[in-house]
Amino acid sequence: MPTSGGLVNPAAAVGRIARDAGALYLLDATQAVGQFPVNVHDVGCDLLTGTGRKFLRGPRGTGFLWVRDSALERLDPFVAEIRSATWDGRRGFTWADGARRFETWENSYVNIIGLGAAVRQALELGQPHSADPASTSARPSPGTTRSTPKSAASTRSSASPRTTTTPKRRSTVPSTP
Repeated sequence: MPTSGGLVNPAAAVGRIARDAGALYLLDATQAVGQFPVNVHDVGCDLLTGTGRKFLRGPRGTGFLWVRDSALERLDPFVAEIRSATWDGRRGFTWADGARRFETWENSYVNIIGLGAAVRQALELGQPHSADPASTSARPSPGTTRSTPKSAASTRSSASPRTTTTPKRRSTVPSTP
């Protein structure tokens, strides 16, 4: 959905095409989240991003990244941060479990709390539009991992409140001559 014009793209159809091709599907739902119901299972995306400041009416500078558990093993963050990996004491590290591996060091806790309050309010009030019958729920589907941006105060599977157990991968920094 673009910023203006009212066009609602066929996100679920794109999801089916991506799944059939074995491609990861990242959906930028910035214009939809808080305005339309979004169901990641129905849409078929592997990753979904959104911002807090638009239709969620959350604080500026906030947003989120949702990552399907099955997509995590196909992705490595572009940089290792203090919250995203554990250093082995030498020249290597192990990525954090779940979507936490995408977190960064800097956090604005008051904004994170504000984003959480905006999401809770949107879920309580419901969505103003329901133009897309394939998207009927704002809640993640089972087998998913969610992370709030720059915090992931909780990286858990939506199927249960426990921390996800994604196998750890080791990476090493190439040595310099």
